[in-house]
Amino acid sequence: MLALLRFILIAFLVLTVLGWIGRLFLRIYLSRLAHRMQNNTEDKGQKVGETYIKDTVSKEKVVDKNVGNYVDFEEVK
Repeated sequence: MLALLRFILIAFLVLTVLGWIGRLFLRIYLSRLAHRMQNNTEDKGQKVGETYIKDTVSKEKVVDKNVGNYVDFEEVK
């Protein structure tokens, strides 16, 4: 019985310490990520809160001539 209580106490302490360490590493990771994201917006000349829309150019389907005949998918009922 005493061994079971001792195991539970040790497991609780280990999990608590791991939780503290995990929170510390998560805080460091998130602060570095936020700093990196802030640097990325400064590089593009954007202001904080400004919306940036990137124009996308639609490409036409390109099929290699050596592949053979290209057939679009058709649904068969």
